[in-house]
Amino acid sequence: MKGDVSNHSLGGFSLHSTTHIDAPLHFCPEGASVADLLKAKNTYYPAYCWDIPCEAGQRITAADLHSINHAAFQDAQAILIRTGFCHIRALSSVDYSQKNPVIDPDVAMFLRSAYPSLKLIGIDAISVANHLLKEEGHACHRNFLCLDPPILILEDADLADDRLGEALFALTIFPVFLDDVEASPVVAIVELGMSGGRMEDRE
Repeated sequence: MKGDVSNHSLGGFSLHSTTHIDAPLHFCPEGASVADLLKAKNTYYPAYCWDIPCEAGQRITAADLHSINHAAFQDAQAILIRTGFCHIRALSSVDYSQKNPVIDPDVAMFLRSAYPSLKLIGIDAISVANHLLKEEGHACHRNFLCLDPPILILEDADLADDRLGEALFALTIFPVFLDDVEASPVVAIVELGMSGGRMEDRE
């Protein structure tokens, strides 16, 4: 713009902004990176969405999972937890980023035990942790990411579509970066209408 041959811009942002994947390296010093575990296209099937409505700052505990018929989802490769907090995103960025629901560390251990095929857990909140419960949040991340096999964490997902709670689906993740980093923004796409029956048929 000042007589130069061309224009060049620089930009920077956190790899934990927008919908993103946490890899083990995020909390495990010797953990695998995004490049170690993800390809350009990654599909998880079957995937399911569980509705667990939460208030601001609420802890999701193992007790919140008691009403779920876990036998119906034994084959899950991905489970998305819909707290309803994705609706807060447009209303209050402060509440969304600082008062989000969190996942108790014991939930990670329960899911590991109950779902041997589970590869990914997701939530419609900015993180599975918040700044008010840092130690619990660190433990939750480690319980998902640092044990073998690692379970990836999808955070800040938009799960507002009601159809997500009606049927099993395929979840496909496209990372923005394939590098030796601990996280990556992703494009996450759900393919509804997969074969295998509706959730109510499996209960």
